[in-house]
Amino acid sequence: MKNIFVALLLSLALNSCAVDNFNTFKSLSTEEREKIMLTRDVRTNLFPEDKNFVYVASFGKRWDKGKGVRNTDGRKCDIFLKCIPAAIEIALNKCKKEFDLNKAKKIDYRVIPEKITNQHKLYSQVYWVYECSQETPKKKSITQNAITSINSTNRNFTCDYVDNISEKSKIVIRGPEATEETAIGIIINYSIVEISDKGAFTLKGASNDPGRAWFIGAQSFLLLDAKVLPYNCY
Repeated sequence: MKNIFVALLLSLALNSCAVDNFNTFKSLSTEEREKIMLTRDVRTNLFPEDKNFVYVASFGKRWDKGKGVRNTDGRKCDIFLKCIPAAIEIALNKCKKEFDLNKAKKIDYRVIPEKITNQHKLYSQVYWVYECSQETPKKKSITQNAITSINSTNRNFTCDYVDNISEKSKIVIRGPEATEETAIGIIINYSIVEISDKGAFTLKGASNDPGRAWFIGAQSFLLLDAKVLPYNCY
């Protein structure tokens, strides 16, 4: 029963639009026709000058030059068909699959000449056009306070845990390495000591736990994996 409704809906939907190559479309199986609708007959680079372009069918009409499709590129759901994804979803997926690019930008819609629809066996007269590109991650801005280098100075610190000042760690920094004596007398060595241009120290490479690290500056912290414990170091 569902297949009958699907076939009826496809026929009504496509007859209500201006669809090229309709005889070819009618010769396809119900599953093939449904796939064309669900994927909006998505195509790539229909014209010689195209580069990394994706075309997503709007099923608009050629005679009104696509005027009726300006706001119909969103997601559509029906009680018989599955939800038809928005044009941008289909275009982005095609960009990734065909061009290995991760960004799809809608340029506009394009009315396709009948010669081209026949040449490529297209099923729509009007298509949304997307340009694929590679979106690069935003570079993090580097502030003066964030610039670090390997330490070459010697410093000694006593660090009190803010929530319990009786918990004290004594830290001895000697150039690129450091040693910590915890409140209960455990000795921990750090193989990496970095210093920022503001004089803040970062201690990493703990001998007992790779997730243990120190940041010692105007505000100091002991990092234990995901935990951040505030300390006063002097």
